[in-house]
Amino acid sequence: MSEAPEATASVTPMRVRSARVRVPKKIWVLLAVVVVAVCMWLVFFSSVFAVKSVVVTGTDGKGAEAVASAAQVPIGTPLARLDTALIASRVHELAWVHDVDVRRGYPSQAVIAITERVPIAKTIDGQAVDLEGMIFRPMVAGVKGLPQVEASGVGLQSAAEVIAALPPELRARVARAKATTRDDVELILKSGASVVWGNADQSALKANVLTALLGRQAKRYDVSAPELPTTVGERRSN
Repeated sequence: MSEAPEATASVTPMRVRSARVRVPKKIWVLLAVVVVAVCMWLVFFSSVFAVKSVVVTGTDGKGAEAVASAAQVPIGTPLARLDTALIASRVHELAWVHDVDVRRGYPSQAVIAITERVPIAKTIDGQAVDLEGMIFRPMVAGVKGLPQVEASGVGLQSAAEVIAALPPELRARVARAKATTRDDVELILKSGASVVWGNADQSALKANVLTALLGRQAKRYDVSAPELPTTVGERRSN
């Protein structure tokens, strides 16, 4: 009699499924709102990004001190709420400042970059005059050696434009400039001779013509019409 086959037990492996926790969409939205709110608080209201110092560039020494004093930057104010336009307008009230740019220097600096006016002439009382005819007292550069200007209003502006257009070697020969309108600029040379310049138009051509004419000794040079220059009181060489 044959033996019955042994019964074998089969084991089926169990599958373990990891449970995933689904975060409701409302929670994600709430978390995003909280993050944005915290960031806004840090930037606009906390002292983390507040002004702790003022940096002035473009000038130094007393000039930088004058700019910082005029700016009145509110220390402790968050940079994001800093009124840069107001600060710039205060600095612009300094006559010797030509241009100003106020920037936020994160994390804690207010940066004020200025450009000083460049003196090209001086008034009778020793103040400086720049290319635009602006009168000011310079903080750094002096007015020693600059030609003197006797003019006001549009005459001053026109005279300043003429002086600024002169090449350095010619400007060094000018003692003073006079004008009552934009069209009657007159230069008085250190030699005592005068130059009828007219307005600031064609200044480069007029400067070249005058340089050539100065080879002649004359009491008066007229380059107001540079194509037809004239001289008065010219000494003729034998």
